[in-house]
Amino acid sequence: DYHAPHGSELSVPKEYVIGKNISDTLSPEVAAQTSKSIRKALRSKETQILEYQMSHNNEMRDFEARIVVSGKDEVLAIVRDITEQKQAKEALQKARDELEIRVKERTSELAKANDSLRQEISERILAEETLENRLKYEEGLANSSEILLKQDEMKSALTAVLKKLQTAADASRVYIFKNMEVEQDGLTMQKICEAHAKGLSDEIANPMLQQLPYEPNFKRWKTRLNKGEKISGLVKKFPAKEKTFLQNLNILSILILPITTNGEWYGFVGFDDTKEEREWDTDDVRLLQTAAEMIGGYISKKQADQALTVSEERFRSLVENAHDIIFSMNPDGTFSYISPHFTK
Repeated sequence: DYHAPHGSELSVPKEYVIGKNISDTLSPEVAAQTSKSIRKALRSKETQILEYQMSHNNEMRDFEARIVVSGKDEVLAIVRDITEQKQAKEALQKARDELEIRVKERTSELAKANDSLRQEISERILAEETLENRLKYEEGLANSSEILLKQDEMKSALTAVLKKLQTAADASRVYIFKNMEVEQDGLTMQKICEAHAKGLSDEIANPMLQQLPYEPNFKRWKTRLNKGEKISGLVKKFPAKEKTFLQNLNILSILILPITTNGEWYGFVGFDDTKEEREWDTDDVRLLQTAAEMIGGYISKKQADQALTVSEERFRSLVENAHDIIFSMNPDGTFSYISPHFTK
């Protein structure tokens, strides 16, 4: 399978990737490195991190691939473009080096140098804070991916992932709502799990958030989320009915991202800020959209597993209650299964 965030530089049609060998889509050198990392991951069961360079859109870019085992003879690769991160680190180091040189060369112009130093330190701190924030998000995504790969019970896994995302995003509350059809209300939203900051109460059982109809008050959400679009911004700027409802929950800023399972709109993951008004950064939204896609993929897998279990139980019941004798046999002629009717 293959997924890339909407609008990402790495987003290409699935048919360019699905069913093809990595040697068909990567350069020989990168394909060999990737194959080696895949084999090592399968052998050691440990996450492998591979950095490489490739030409993308007529530009040489740096990429990082995190390869983790996701099943028998199967791996999950999370690829991200780290070109800007590397450039930021190089620029930061260059700024530090230049600063030291200037301080030594301009001792005679101490007053002027101090003014320049203050400005550059401020810029450096801002760059470091930006980089630290980005690394925090990426660490949260990596930890979330590991949780979804290892934990089998869905609610526990999703709650643990939401806690990682709440910490990474420094949000007051993070939650998942599932769409549900209710006869008298139509399509509704129902909160199924959440994580919140210390000092806040659990809203999972809040009756206001159970089977909340999209229409008429949240019709805008229904339209946009069903198209794969986000809802975000300062609550005070939202339409009146939305604003009133959200302000009653003490929400100042909000980010809502759709969750899709098997090509269908499943619900959404939301991020609240009850401490301060906050405009969500484009890069932060892009990383959190990746988290929403990971959650959707996990739920899709759980739905498929459940459907398979039901199918197997139905088939087993059919076989065990059939009047005919049903058996399976190994290639060497050994019976591996004989239906209970055989003993009758």
